[in-house]
Amino acid sequence: MRQIVEWGFANVVLALAGIPLASALGSVSSTIRVVAAAAFVYLTANVIVLVRRRGSDRDLVRVGPLVVAVDVLFFSLVTATVILGDITALELTLIVLVARPMIAFLMVLGSLGREDA
Repeated sequence: MRQIVEWGFANVVLALAGIPLASALGSVSSTIRVVAAAAFVYLTANVIVLVRRRGSDRDLVRVGPLVVAVDVLFFSLVTATVILGDITALELTLIVLVARPMIAFLMVLGSLGREDA
């Protein structure tokens, strides 16, 4: 559950950071690249934290292929955003960043339903 809140706050900060950064940098494409690079650093650090949090719960918390696919999609989009400096790529990156914890949460809910049956 806390993953959704943490990632939601990160999305807000990343989305809003573009406004003052654009003024400071004077270039929209540079701003997009900086925000995308920050998103890359954030997700990389967050994945490391999540792996550590799992710790002894490895048997209880399974990382499904859908979560891995979303992470691969995110890293692909964020790399394209840094290279291209394209606003559409950045917006798609932020959407995937929001979707990632939601998918993980739904997978946890699904596994709870199977355990009760």
